[in-house]
Amino acid sequence: MIEHWTYSDYFLLAISCMIGTYSCRLFPFLFAKYLQGHDIFQYLNKQLPASIMIILATSGVITTKWQTYPFALPEILAAILALIIHHLFKQTLISLIFSTCFYMFLLVLF
Repeated sequence: MIEHWTYSDYFLLAISCMIGTYSCRLFPFLFAKYLQGHDIFQYLNKQLPASIMIILATSGVITTKWQTYPFALPEILAAILALIIHHLFKQTLISLIFSTCFYMFLLVLF
C-alpha cells in the first residue's frame, strides 16, 4: 500500500480511470453490429430500463432518514409518481425525468 502518493501516482491513477471509462463507453460502439442480433443482448435491452429504475429507487430508499421530518414523504411520492407515469406511458426516460423533477420540487417544498 502506498502511504504517500506522489504526483506521478495521481497522474497514473487518473490516466487509468480515463482509459477504463473511455474503453467502457467505446466497447458498445465497436462491437454493435456483432451484438445487435444476439439473444442475450436483445433480452438485456428489454430488461435494463426497469432494472435501472429499481436500482435508483432502492438507493434512494436506503439513504432516507425515516425517523425525522418529512418521514420519507418526498421519496414515497416521487416513487408513486414514477410508477404511475411508467404504467401509463411505458417510457422509462419520461418517468425518470418527471419523477426526479417532482422529487426535487418536493425537497425544496419540505
